[in-house]
Amino acid sequence: MLFSNLVINKTQSSTHEALIRIAGLDYCMPIVDYTEAMRNPSFLSKQVDRATYYFQNLTATGEEPLAIVCGGVEHCRADYVMQRRTFRYHSIEFVAEGRGELRLGGKTVALTPGIAFSYRPGIPHRISSDPNAPITKYFIDFTGVEAGSLIDDTALGMGPVQVREPNRIRTVFDAIQYHADSATPQREAICLLQLRLLLQIIDSLRTRVDDVHSRAMYSYERCKRCIDDQFMSLTRLADVAKACHMDSCVICRLFKRFGDDSPYQYLLRRRMQHAADRLQTSDLLIKEVADAMGFSDPYHFSRSFKHVHGVSPQRFLALTHRTGAE
Repeated sequence: MLFSNLVINKTQSSTHEALIRIAGLDYCMPIVDYTEAMRNPSFLSKQVDRATYYFQNLTATGEEPLAIVCGGVEHCRADYVMQRRTFRYHSIEFVAEGRGELRLGGKTVALTPGIAFSYRPGIPHRISSDPNAPITKYFIDFTGVEAGSLIDDTALGMGPVQVREPNRIRTVFDAIQYHADSATPQREAICLLQLRLLLQIIDSLRTRVDDVHSRAMYSYERCKRCIDDQFMSLTRLADVAKACHMDSCVICRLFKRFGDDSPYQYLLRRRMQHAADRLQTSDLLIKEVADAMGFSDPYHFSRSFKHVHGVSPQRFLALTHRTGAE
Protein backbone atom coordinates (compact mmCIF):
# COMPACT_ATOMS: atom_id res chain seq x y z
CA MET A 1 0.00 0.00 0.00
CA LEU A 2 1.33 3.45 -0.90
CA PHE A 3 0.99 6.35 1.53
CA SER A 4 1.68 9.53 -0.36
CA ASN A 5 1.88 12.43 2.07
CA LEU A 6 2.32 12.40 5.83
CA VAL A 7 2.52 15.67 7.75
CA ILE A 8 3.60 15.48 11.38
CA ASN A 9 3.33 18.50 13.66
CA LYS A 10 4.68 17.89 17.14
CA THR A 11 3.43 20.05 19.98
CA GLN A 12 4.70 20.61 23.48
CA SER A 13 1.83 18.62 24.98
CA SER A 14 2.29 15.14 26.39
CA THR A 15 0.03 13.66 23.70
CA HIS A 16 1.48 14.34 20.26
CA GLU A 17 -0.76 14.09 17.24
CA ALA A 18 -0.14 13.53 13.55
CA LEU A 19 -2.06 15.13 10.72
CA ILE A 20 -2.25 12.44 8.04
CA ARG A 21 -3.43 13.08 4.49
CA ILE A 22 -4.62 10.03 2.61
CA ALA A 23 -6.49 10.32 -0.70
CA GLY A 24 -6.99 14.04 -0.10
CA LEU A 25 -8.59 13.61 3.33
CA ASP A 26 -7.08 14.83 6.60
CA TYR A 27 -7.08 12.66 9.68
CA CYS A 28 -5.77 13.52 13.12
CA MET A 29 -4.59 10.79 15.48
CA PRO A 30 -1.80 10.14 17.98
CA ILE A 31 1.54 9.52 16.33
CA VAL A 32 2.02 6.22 18.12
CA ASP A 33 -1.28 4.92 16.72
CA TYR A 34 -0.25 5.92 13.22
CA THR A 35 3.09 4.16 13.63
CA GLU A 36 1.42 0.94 14.67
CA ALA A 37 -1.35 1.10 12.11
CA MET A 38 0.60 2.31 9.12
CA ARG A 39 4.02 0.86 9.96
CA ASN A 40 5.77 4.19 9.76
CA PRO A 41 9.40 3.35 8.87
CA SER A 42 11.57 3.12 11.97
CA PHE A 43 14.48 4.92 10.28
CA LEU A 44 12.60 8.24 10.28
CA SER A 45 13.76 10.45 13.14
CA LYS A 46 11.41 11.30 16.01
CA GLN A 47 13.54 14.37 16.86
CA VAL A 48 11.62 16.74 14.60
CA ASP A 49 9.22 19.56 15.41
CA ARG A 50 7.50 19.29 12.04
CA ALA A 51 7.97 17.09 8.99
CA THR A 52 6.33 16.22 5.70
CA TYR A 53 7.02 12.79 4.22
CA TYR A 54 6.05 10.84 1.13
CA PHE A 55 6.44 7.11 0.54
CA GLN A 56 6.71 5.24 -2.74
CA ASN A 57 8.48 1.88 -2.52
CA LEU A 58 8.96 0.81 1.09
CA THR A 59 9.19 -2.82 -0.08
CA ALA A 60 11.96 -2.16 -2.62
CA THR A 61 14.67 -4.83 -2.44
CA GLY A 62 17.52 -3.04 -4.24
CA GLU A 63 17.36 -5.40 -7.19
CA GLU A 64 15.32 -2.92 -9.20
CA PRO A 65 17.15 -0.62 -11.67
CA LEU A 66 16.19 2.40 -9.56
CA ALA A 67 13.41 3.00 -7.04
CA ILE A 68 12.58 5.92 -4.76
CA VAL A 69 11.66 4.69 -1.29
CA CYS A 70 10.66 7.87 0.52
CA GLY A 71 11.60 11.47 1.12
CA GLY A 72 10.44 14.74 2.57
CA VAL A 73 11.48 17.75 4.60
CA GLU A 74 12.24 17.79 8.32
CA HIS A 75 12.29 20.78 10.69
CA CYS A 76 14.66 19.35 13.27
CA ARG A 77 14.62 19.93 17.00
CA ALA A 78 17.50 21.57 18.82
CA ASP A 79 18.59 18.16 20.14
CA TYR A 80 18.43 16.44 16.75
CA VAL A 81 21.05 13.72 16.28
CA MET A 82 20.93 10.96 13.67
CA GLN A 83 23.75 8.45 13.99
CA ARG A 84 24.01 5.24 11.98
CA ARG A 85 26.74 2.71 11.30
CA THR A 86 25.06 1.94 8.01
CA PHE A 87 21.83 2.59 6.13
CA ARG A 88 19.88 0.34 3.83
CA TYR A 89 19.34 2.97 1.12
CA HIS A 90 21.23 5.60 -0.83
CA SER A 91 20.27 9.05 0.37
CA ILE A 92 20.67 12.68 -0.69
CA GLU A 93 20.15 15.37 1.95
CA PHE A 94 20.07 19.14 1.54
CA VAL A 95 20.25 21.77 4.29
CA ALA A 96 17.73 24.56 3.72
CA GLU A 97 18.02 26.45 7.01
CA GLY A 98 19.95 26.44 10.25
CA ARG A 99 23.33 25.02 11.23
CA GLY A 100 24.67 21.67 12.26
CA GLU A 101 27.46 19.16 11.79
CA LEU A 102 27.98 16.15 9.55
CA ARG A 103 30.41 13.33 10.22
CA LEU A 104 30.62 11.18 7.13
CA GLY A 105 33.10 8.39 6.57
CA GLY A 106 35.56 9.80 9.10
CA LYS A 107 35.33 13.43 7.92
CA THR A 108 33.54 16.32 9.65
CA VAL A 109 31.77 19.10 7.73
CA ALA A 110 29.86 22.11 9.07
CA LEU A 111 26.26 22.12 7.86
CA THR A 112 24.85 25.46 6.73
CA PRO A 113 22.19 26.45 4.17
CA GLY A 114 23.09 25.24 0.70
CA ILE A 115 25.07 22.13 1.70
CA ALA A 116 24.11 18.92 -0.10
CA PHE A 117 25.53 15.53 0.82
CA SER A 118 24.97 11.86 0.18
CA TYR A 119 25.50 8.57 1.98
CA ARG A 120 24.94 4.93 1.10
CA PRO A 121 24.89 1.44 2.61
CA GLY A 122 28.05 0.69 4.57
CA ILE A 123 28.99 4.34 5.21
CA PRO A 124 28.73 5.44 8.88
CA HIS A 125 27.34 8.92 9.37
CA ARG A 126 26.22 11.28 12.11
CA ILE A 127 24.03 14.36 11.51
CA SER A 128 23.40 16.83 14.33
CA SER A 129 21.74 20.23 14.76
CA ASP A 130 23.14 23.35 16.34
CA PRO A 131 20.86 23.94 19.38
CA ASN A 132 20.88 27.68 18.65
CA ALA A 133 19.89 27.27 14.97
CA PRO A 134 18.19 23.89 14.35
CA ILE A 135 18.43 22.69 10.79
CA THR A 136 15.66 22.24 8.26
CA LYS A 137 16.65 19.68 5.65
CA TYR A 138 15.23 17.91 2.63
CA PHE A 139 16.04 14.28 1.92
CA ILE A 140 15.30 11.54 -0.57
CA ASP A 141 16.05 7.83 -0.04
CA PHE A 142 16.35 5.50 -3.01
CA THR A 143 17.75 2.11 -3.96
CA GLY A 144 18.45 -0.06 -6.98
CA VAL A 145 21.27 -1.33 -9.18
CA GLU A 146 21.84 2.14 -10.68
CA ALA A 147 21.71 4.06 -7.39
CA GLY A 148 25.43 4.07 -6.63
CA SER A 149 26.61 5.05 -10.10
CA LEU A 150 23.93 7.75 -10.26
CA ILE A 151 25.63 9.53 -7.36
CA ASP A 152 29.20 8.66 -8.34
CA ASP A 153 28.74 10.35 -11.71
CA THR A 154 28.31 13.69 -9.92
CA ALA A 155 30.30 15.76 -7.42
CA LEU A 156 28.29 14.25 -4.57
CA GLY A 157 30.19 11.03 -5.16
CA MET A 158 33.30 12.81 -3.83
CA GLY A 159 31.65 14.26 -0.72
CA PRO A 160 29.46 17.17 0.46
CA VAL A 161 29.10 20.17 -1.83
CA GLN A 162 27.97 23.76 -1.45
CA VAL A 163 25.53 25.05 -4.07
CA ARG A 164 25.32 28.65 -5.29
CA GLU A 165 21.53 28.88 -5.68
CA PRO A 166 19.93 26.96 -2.77
CA ASN A 167 16.39 27.94 -3.74
CA ARG A 168 16.73 26.14 -7.07
CA ILE A 169 17.55 22.90 -5.24
CA ARG A 170 14.60 23.36 -2.89
CA THR A 171 12.34 23.80 -5.90
CA VAL A 172 13.32 20.39 -7.27
CA PHE A 173 12.83 18.69 -3.90
CA ASP A 174 9.40 20.35 -3.63
CA ALA A 175 8.53 19.20 -7.16
CA ILE A 176 9.42 15.59 -6.31
CA GLN A 177 7.21 15.76 -3.24
CA TYR A 178 4.37 17.32 -5.26
CA HIS A 179 4.43 14.58 -7.90
CA ALA A 180 4.90 11.81 -5.32
CA ASP A 181 1.69 13.04 -3.72
CA SER A 182 -0.24 13.15 -7.00
CA ALA A 183 -2.72 10.55 -8.16
CA THR A 184 -1.32 10.25 -11.67
CA PRO A 185 -0.17 6.75 -12.73
CA GLN A 186 3.06 8.30 -14.02
CA ARG A 187 4.07 9.69 -10.63
CA GLU A 188 6.88 7.21 -10.00
CA ALA A 189 8.39 7.70 -13.46
CA ILE A 190 8.19 11.49 -13.06
CA CYS A 191 9.85 11.37 -9.64
CA LEU A 192 12.68 9.20 -10.98
CA LEU A 193 13.32 11.72 -13.75
CA GLN A 194 13.33 14.53 -11.19
CA LEU A 195 15.77 12.59 -9.00
CA ARG A 196 18.18 12.48 -11.94
CA LEU A 197 17.51 16.18 -12.56
CA LEU A 198 18.20 16.97 -8.90
CA LEU A 199 21.64 15.40 -9.09
CA GLN A 200 22.50 17.24 -12.30
CA ILE A 201 21.39 20.61 -10.92
CA ILE A 202 23.39 20.09 -7.71
CA ASP A 203 26.38 19.23 -9.89
CA SER A 204 25.94 22.32 -12.06
CA LEU A 205 25.58 24.70 -9.10
CA ARG A 206 28.31 23.33 -6.87
CA THR A 207 31.03 25.56 -5.50
CA ARG A 208 33.87 25.07 -3.05
CA VAL A 209 32.69 23.60 0.23
CA ASP A 210 35.18 25.94 1.96
CA ASP A 211 32.74 28.77 1.22
CA VAL A 212 30.50 27.30 3.88
CA HIS A 213 32.81 28.70 6.54
CA SER A 214 32.89 32.21 5.14
CA ARG A 215 30.51 35.07 5.80
CA ALA A 216 30.21 35.69 2.08
CA MET A 217 27.56 33.02 1.45
CA TYR A 218 25.50 34.23 4.41
CA SER A 219 25.68 37.80 3.12
CA TYR A 220 24.65 36.71 -0.38
CA GLU A 221 21.64 34.78 0.93
CA ARG A 222 20.68 37.70 3.16
CA CYS A 223 20.72 40.07 0.17
CA LYS A 224 18.56 37.71 -1.86
CA ARG A 225 16.04 37.37 0.96
CA CYS A 226 15.93 41.13 1.31
CA ILE A 227 15.15 41.50 -2.41
CA ASP A 228 12.57 38.70 -2.27
CA ASP A 229 10.82 40.36 0.67
CA GLN A 230 10.95 43.99 -0.51
CA PHE A 231 11.11 43.89 -4.33
CA MET A 232 7.95 45.99 -4.67
CA SER A 233 9.62 48.96 -2.97
CA LEU A 234 13.10 48.50 -4.47
CA THR A 235 13.78 49.90 -7.94
CA ARG A 236 17.55 50.50 -8.08
CA LEU A 237 20.75 48.90 -6.84
CA ALA A 238 21.12 51.81 -4.42
CA ASP A 239 17.75 50.86 -2.90
CA VAL A 240 18.95 47.28 -2.43
CA ALA A 241 22.17 48.43 -0.79
CA LYS A 242 20.26 50.68 1.60
CA ALA A 243 17.76 47.95 2.51
CA CYS A 244 20.56 45.40 3.08
CA HIS A 245 22.79 47.91 4.92
CA MET A 246 25.66 46.99 2.60
CA ASP A 247 27.82 48.71 0.02
CA SER A 248 26.66 48.38 -3.60
CA CYS A 249 30.07 47.17 -4.79
CA VAL A 250 30.13 44.44 -2.14
CA ILE A 251 26.67 43.25 -3.18
CA CYS A 252 27.75 43.12 -6.83
CA ARG A 253 30.79 41.01 -5.92
CA LEU A 254 28.64 38.60 -3.91
CA PHE A 255 26.20 38.10 -6.77
CA LYS A 256 29.04 37.62 -9.24
CA ARG A 257 30.63 35.02 -6.95
CA PHE A 258 27.56 33.00 -6.02
CA GLY A 259 24.79 33.83 -8.49
CA ASP A 260 23.93 33.84 -12.16
CA ASP A 261 22.44 37.37 -12.18
CA SER A 262 23.68 40.75 -11.06
CA PRO A 263 21.75 42.15 -8.07
CA TYR A 264 19.82 44.52 -10.36
CA GLN A 265 18.99 41.71 -12.79
CA TYR A 266 17.79 39.57 -9.91
CA LEU A 267 15.63 42.44 -8.62
CA LEU A 268 14.22 43.11 -12.10
CA ARG A 269 13.43 39.42 -12.57
CA ARG A 270 11.52 39.28 -9.28
CA ARG A 271 9.57 42.45 -10.16
CA MET A 272 8.68 41.26 -13.67
CA GLN A 273 7.67 37.83 -12.38
CA HIS A 274 5.23 39.58 -10.08
CA ALA A 275 4.05 41.81 -12.93
CA ALA A 276 3.36 38.76 -15.11
CA ASP A 277 1.38 37.18 -12.31
CA ARG A 278 -0.69 40.36 -11.88
CA LEU A 279 -1.39 40.51 -15.62
CA GLN A 280 -2.42 36.88 -15.78
CA THR A 281 -4.54 36.66 -12.65
CA SER A 282 -6.30 40.05 -12.58
CA ASP A 283 -8.32 42.28 -14.85
CA LEU A 284 -5.83 45.15 -14.59
CA LEU A 285 -4.68 46.90 -17.75
CA ILE A 286 -0.99 46.95 -18.62
CA LYS A 287 -0.65 50.62 -17.69
CA GLU A 288 -2.35 49.90 -14.33
CA VAL A 289 0.13 47.11 -13.57
CA ALA A 290 2.97 49.40 -14.64
CA ASP A 291 1.74 52.08 -12.22
CA ALA A 292 1.40 49.54 -9.42
CA MET A 293 4.99 48.42 -10.04
CA GLY A 294 6.23 52.03 -9.83
CA PHE A 295 6.84 52.59 -13.57
CA SER A 296 5.74 56.07 -14.59
CA ASP A 297 6.65 55.32 -18.21
CA PRO A 298 4.66 52.39 -19.74
CA TYR A 299 7.29 52.00 -22.47
CA HIS A 300 10.02 51.52 -19.86
CA PHE A 301 7.82 48.89 -18.19
CA SER A 302 7.26 47.14 -21.54
CA ARG A 303 11.01 47.07 -22.27
CA SER A 304 11.79 45.69 -18.82
CA PHE A 305 9.06 43.07 -19.11
CA LYS A 306 10.35 41.92 -22.51
CA HIS A 307 13.93 41.82 -21.24
CA VAL A 308 12.93 39.27 -18.58
CA HIS A 309 10.18 37.27 -20.31
CA GLY A 310 11.21 37.56 -23.94
CA VAL A 311 7.84 38.97 -25.02
CA SER A 312 6.06 42.28 -24.56
CA PRO A 313 3.20 42.57 -22.05
CA GLN A 314 0.73 42.72 -24.97
CA ARG A 315 2.13 39.51 -26.47
CA PHE A 316 2.16 37.89 -23.03
CA LEU A 317 -1.55 38.62 -22.61
CA ALA A 318 -2.29 37.19 -26.05
CA LEU A 319 -0.34 34.01 -25.27
CA THR A 320 -2.14 33.60 -21.97
CA HIS A 321 -5.52 34.22 -23.62
CA ARG A 322 -6.24 37.54 -21.98
CA THR A 323 -7.31 40.63 -23.89
CA GLY A 324 -7.53 44.29 -22.91
CA ALA A 325 -3.88 45.10 -23.50
CA GLU A 326 -3.83 48.84 -23.25
